[in-house]
Amino acid sequence: MRSGAVAALTVADFDARAKTRTIRCDKTDAAAGRKILLLQNVAELMREQARRKLPTAPLFSRWDGSA
Repeated sequence: MRSGAVAALTVADFDARAKTRTIRCDKTDAAAGRKILLLQNVAELMREQARRKLPTAPLFSRWDGSA
């Protein structure tokens, strides 16, 4: 996954129950809309990052909340 696509992930792109993430934007249109199954440790990291954030918030952000 490209770094730009990771930076564009929002909380809504992560499904904690299914342990998947949805790629909504990518450099290639072929990847857009694709769901990817996550490893357990990656899902745990994303769950921690998503905690107490709105669905439209960036999944990964700086200390001040900006992307």
